Amino acid sequence: MRSDKGGKLVESLKINYMIFSTPRTGGVRVLFNFMNELAKLGHEVTLTTLYYTNWFPFSKDIKIISATKFYSGYIYLLSKLNKSKTLIYRVEMIKKLMDMSPKADVHVATFSPSAYAASWKSIDGSTPFYHIQHFETIMFDDPIMKKFVYDTYFLPIYKVVNSSWLQRKIASVTGVEYPIVYNAVEHDIFHPRNAPKGDGKVINIVALGKGSWKNAVGIYKAYCIVRKKIPDKKIILHFYGSKPPKGINFDNKNVIFHKNLTDEQLAILYSSSDIQITFSTYESFPLPPLEAMASGCAVITTPYGTEDFAIDNYNALVVEPNNIEMLAEKITLLIEDEALRKRLIENGLKTASKFTYSQQVKILEEHIKKAIDLNNSKPPKNSLL
Repeated sequence: MRSDKGGKLVESLKINYMIFSTPRTGGVRVLFNFMNELAKLGHEVTLTTLYYTNWFPFSKDIKIISATKFYSGYIYLLSKLNKSKTLIYRVEMIKKLMDMSPKADVHVATFSPSAYAASWKSIDGSTPFYHIQHFETIMFDDPIMKKFVYDTYFLPIYKVVNSSWLQRKIASVTGVEYPIVYNAVEHDIFHPRNAPKGDGKVINIVALGKGSWKNAVGIYKAYCIVRKKIPDKKIILHFYGSKPPKGINFDNKNVIFHKNLTDEQLAILYSSSDIQITFSTYESFPLPPLEAMASGCAVITTPYGTEDFAIDNYNALVVEPNNIEMLAEKITLLIEDEALRKRLIENGLKTASKFTYSQQVKILEEHIKKAIDLNNSKPPKNSLL
């Protein structure tokens, strides 16, 4: 039990997060922040993962349970060497995640395989809960894997989603609109700094340097068009990430790659840049445009997954996915129209301030408690077998 601000006793829950691995990605970052916030509320929070990478400042109150590096590497290698057995290896990993997980009131799934783990683990009376972060069926070409993911949307688990886009996508196949718990901004990290901007003489553009649906190459092509349109302007394109994407000519002068930036370094890069670009084919709720808004940077983005915070010509410029000419046009507009750029920055700061983890965790906590109440009202699991 714990006391709220009014002195009223509130139940403290045992909450276990099931995450297959913990690379430094936006999705994992969001989950880790929610875990920290739940711990602040007095809950006993555990992370169970097959492979733990230590990069995030976890609360000392959070317990981490991880498999050995040998096991994780072995399974990963097998799945790469024999893709025809990917599903078999996934099932083995699900079983391992279940066996490792401690007894808890609720097991939070975070990715399609862990949805099965949370569902199957509920045989012990625990409550399965699924914090859905993407419409994962679009990530696979293999029809069996698509079906594997598709079926998780129908598992008897309490579900929340992270955006109205994802809510609509899942409702299109299930007929059910699941409640939204938004991603948020770490405002202690991402806020306007005293980092100098170019003052119109130099324009700095920043973007996440990833290929595939993130489309870094598309951003680079649009940048090349803009440089030809405005040859007298110094325009520098900054990509950041873990490794440089292919298909881009990095000269470390006009096109620069920043490898493995710390949070502080990324925040300064956002704050010192004039324009941030997210040119993804699809997203569920990308962090970069919202973090850039919070840092005082004008944003250009595609609409999917950003509809909950990006409003065209108010706090961002919204472009069609894969439309390189349109992106080049909007970049040119922002470079030449300083008043527009300043307006987007001002309104972006207002928008970003509304997305906080302290607010969203209260919504998440309410849904976790509702899930437990619904689960407790059902017949015991073992009576169904």
